[in-house]
Amino acid sequence: MNNFLKLASRNRSLIIFFALIAAVCSQRFTGFMMILVTPPALLVGLVQLGRAWRIAEKRMHCLFSIGVVVVASAVVGAAHGYQYLSAREEADHVVRQILDFREKQGRFPNDESELGGAALRDRSNSMLRPHYSLQPDGKPVLFYLATFVPYDLWQYDFSSQTWTYVPD
Repeated sequence: MNNFLKLASRNRSLIIFFALIAAVCSQRFTGFMMILVTPPALLVGLVQLGRAWRIAEKRMHCLFSIGVVVVASAVVGAAHGYQYLSAREEADHVVRQILDFREKQGRFPNDESELGGAALRDRSNSMLRPHYSLQPDGKPVLFYLATFVPYDLWQYDFSSQTWTYVPD
């Protein structure tokens, strides 16, 4: 435990930097930035580890640095995994509401207002919720924005009853 605290105190700036990176990259639409930071940081850590392998203190320093990068990446991955699952759960709820409406009414709803307040939960930011509309040809469109990268989205195909990832 003493060695760990020594390593942590010697690597405060690294810990603070990757804590900030993890905090920023854990937000919606910013996870992709971790892909820009993690590989170079791991590569530098592995090269330094190779050079310092024979010196125990330097080896521990390099392993600690690599561990900080891995933990920060895991935090970002866990945050985006949670965001993905909660966004999909909400979107699946809306799909069920739309399909129930179609079963009862014999048609798809014209817009979100016909679904009622239970289907589309109130959110202060409309970007973070599923969006539904009916095209002029009668085809329903339901999508929500992907949580890991900006501008990508998940769109529901009512004919195959599957979600399709639509990149920018």
